[in-house]
Order: sequence, then C-alpha cells, then structure tokens
Amino acid sequence: FTNPGGPGGDGIGLGLYLGRLFAIADRATPIGSRLRALSDRYDVIGFSPRGVGSSTKLECRLDATYATELLPTSDGSPANLDAILHNQELDARACRRDPLTPFINTDATARDMDLARRAMGDERLSYLGYSYGTWLGIWYASLFPDHVDRMMIDSTVDYGEESLTGNGQAEPLQLVLDRFVIPWAAASDAKFGLGDSDEEIRAIFGSLPVELQTVLSDRLYGLLFSQERAGRVVEELGAAKGVGAILREHPGASDTEMIAATATQRYAPDAAVDEAMRRNAAAQMEGFLALAHRIPIPVAIGDDNSVNKAVTCNDGPSPTDPAFWNLQLETLRVTAPAYFHDRFELNCTDTWGGPTVTKPDVAGARRVPNILMAQDQFDPATPLPGALRTYALLGNASLIYNTRSYSHGVFPSDDACVDLAVADFFLDDEIPPRFVVECIGRGLLDEAEAAPDARVAS
Repeated sequence: FTNPGGPGGDGIGLGLYLGRLFAIADRATPIGSRLRALSDRYDVIGFSPRGVGSSTKLECRLDATYATELLPTSDGSPANLDAILHNQELDARACRRDPLTPFINTDATARDMDLARRAMGDERLSYLGYSYGTWLGIWYASLFPDHVDRMMIDSTVDYGEESLTGNGQAEPLQLVLDRFVIPWAAASDAKFGLGDSDEEIRAIFGSLPVELQTVLSDRLYGLLFSQERAGRVVEELGAAKGVGAILREHPGASDTEMIAATATQRYAPDAAVDEAMRRNAAAQMEGFLALAHRIPIPVAIGDDNSVNKAVTCNDGPSPTDPAFWNLQLETLRVTAPAYFHDRFELNCTDTWGGPTVTKPDVAGARRVPNILMAQDQFDPATPLPGALRTYALLGNASLIYNTRSYSHGVFPSDDACVDLAVADFFLDDEIPPRFVVECIGRGLLDEAEAAPDARVAS
C-alpha cells in the first residue's frame, strides 16, 4: 500500500507511478535489477483516502467570501490577524456543512486500509508512506501490529506531537532558502542576475510591498520542498525583484500599464531564465493586484485542501486560542520572515466543533520489527529533529539517513546507496534489526562547485 502524504493526497497516481517505475527498471543495472525484483514480488497499490480523489469527495463550501489577509510576519496588525482568524472560522463553518467531515480522520483511513487488506485476502500488508503518510503508517501499525509485514516511512513527521498542527514548516523552509538556495543563486549571478552576495539576494524579500511578499511566499512554498526545483525558486525571486522595481518606478500607474511593464522588464542575463522570470512576473503581478484591490474570493476549498483541514482538525485536540498562535507568530517574524503559510493558518478555531480522534498507543507499532525510516538531513517539510524524535519513540525502526540534501521525499533517488537499501529491506528474507545506513547525498551547493560554509556543514 502507498500513500503520498497531505493529508489530502490522492494515492492512486503514486501507486501507478511506483508500479510502473519498478516494472520498467533495467535489469542490467544493479539498481534496476532490484527494482524489477520489487515488481515481481509485490502488488503496488494506490488508493484514494476517504474524502479525496476517487472516494466520495469532501466539499467545504460556503456562501461567503474571505477577508483579504496578508503575510502576518510582515503585517502583524490586529486587523490583519483578525482577518486571518475570520477566514479560518469560515473554513470551519464550510466544512461543518458537509456531513462527511466528522468521519475524515487518520483513524478512519487506517481502518479503511485494514478493510481493504481483508477484502484482498491478505494476512498482512506492506506499506510505503511519505510525509503525512508516515503519520498514517505509524497509526496503522499502532492499531494493527500483527497485520504489518514491512513498513517504510519516508520523510517522517514528528509523531510525538499531540496533533498535526505541531509539525510546523516555516523555519525549515526558511533555512533551506537562506542557507542553500540563496548562496547557490549568488554563486551563479552571471546566469540569474540577482546579485553575487547572500545578503543582497536575501534583502529582496523584505524590499517588496507586503501584498507582493504574500504572493511570493505562497508561490515559493511547494517549490522549496525539492532540491530539483531550486532553479524555479530563484526564478520566482528574480521575478519578484523585477515586479518590485516596476511598482517603485511606476507610482500611480494603471493596472494595465503595470501588467504591460512586466512583459518588457529585463529580469536575468540568461535568455531562458529571463523568459521564465517574465512568465512568473505576470502571474505575480496579477496576484499583487488582486490583493491590492481586495478582490473577494469565495469560500470554496478544493477537495485535497478540505481533507487536509478536516484531518488536521479531527486528529486529536489542536490549539484554538488565538493568543497561542499569535505568540508563535512573534517567533516566526524573526526565524522565518517569509512565513510560507505556516500552521498559523491551520488554526481549527472553536468554530470547528465535533469530536476528535485520539492517536492509538504507539506500543503497538513498537512491536513491529520491520519498520524503515528514510530522511534527508535538511528536509524542509518534515525536518530532521521531528523525524529523530519519532525514531526514538518507535524504538525499533531502522534508518536511511541521506546527508547534505534537502528534498522532501528520499526514495526513489536513483542513488545506489538509498535505492538498494530500500530494495533490500523489502526483498531480503532476513532483515538486520535496527540497522542504520548513512548515504552521502548531493547537496545543492555542490552543483555550483562551491563548498558549503561552516554553518551549513555543521
């Protein structure tokens, strides 16, 4: 069984992707031969968790519009914080309108998995889950330890937290941006044209109007999950720098004039990068103008985000006191000014109502001898400290530790160290207990032929 995370990710595509990847792997290569062996031995199953994809979809809609909210690390005014809280209350009211909402939680999904296992006639199942899928996997193993054969959890959340809202992402995302992507861009100034020093590039974000900061933060969020998307992150930064210059140089210009200016602005020395930044700039300008004019947005949450909200709020008690979230925000203003729509916006609020489910005792999962964790050293979405707390909590898991890299999701990596260790785990008859494999990942700064500085190395 496979799960891509979320919560709210549809697993059908992941099952198809992994099944196809294993089936077409080249038997003539060491990695390929082992992946083909996985295809020979396992059925790879993707499923749509309840509420999303091919399941009955959860729909959180309301005949109302959101208040305009801006980046709270830049605009900490009471009016803006009240707008954000108001919008979370609207989300809660919208989800409460769907009678399916109380039944969208990890406990129900874990029991759905076991129902599917029984329907297929299997005594035990094996599992590969990513991100939130690690939370789901541990939950399942805690409920049904005797029904687990082998379980791999890749990019693991902190299962010791009482609820998912405790797994914040703003600070590790900011670290990846500041310590890896920005130095990489500075080492390639001739290509990107953002400046040749970290300080110059880092100052771009703070120089932008708060509406543009809000747009840029949102657009960078998913891109920073993968080291392979570093170039796209830099292209967004370059576009924002150009849009910021247009706004400064054309005060009082009409929307039409500012949109036209994005098409003629020069963004980067490299022609291909310049064109990519120009496309991003057009989208950023559109987003900026929508916020600047306070254009209303209807309350209609997509099914994946609806399920994300429902699972987050239904899985155990989550803090709802605005003072709690505002206090966290005070820290983020210093540690993560780009914010990246952190858990502050997952305040379930007192409007949510309804019962919550409680995590099962992890003692069940501790009985499962065959659990493998995989973790990047600088994972920006499920950071290493939380993963290591889960590793200690389980007490019986093995670990693939991929150093230097910052991607969210380790396997498959096309790296023999990682992929062969995973294949061995699923294929070998005897698995050594609580083993640790350390793989030397390829860091982003290596690609710029620049050694990591002492801070990054440590």
